[in-house]
Amino acid sequence: MCNAEISKAITGEILTADKGNTGSYALAKVHYETLKKRGRKVAKALANTLNRTLIRWIVELNYGKDLLHLTPKLQFDFKEIPEWEQVKDAIDRGVPVSKEALYTLYNLPKPQNEEDVFVSPKLSPQGGMDFSDFFTLPRRVKLKP
Repeated sequence: MCNAEISKAITGEILTADKGNTGSYALAKVHYETLKKRGRKVAKALANTLNRTLIRWIVELNYGKDLLHLTPKLQFDFKEIPEWEQVKDAIDRGVPVSKEALYTLYNLPKPQNEEDVFVSPKLSPQGGMDFSDFFTLPRRVKLKP
């Protein structure tokens, strides 16, 4: 069993350990960044440990000590992947985006041919009026109070 103090010491944050009624976006963002930094440190420590021990042992067992210099190194990729909404917004604004990069970044399978492609149909405009349309219509629209 783990009490709140131990949980705070392990995770380095208090927002997820305490059941408080207050909090702010700025505080949550700071805690999120702290959690990311700790996660990166743990991942790097894990990679170093596996590289020094398990991976080295496997290479030594299978290929001998003569080929230890060819031992592969485990590394984690910490690049930030943008939210899909950001990418979609950039595409809608006319920013050129590589399809190849999107398939690779979001780990999506490429369509095999035209029949394999699924594209969501564009939503048609609802026929709403702009503010300027109100004054240029052939007949006036009566507003209800």
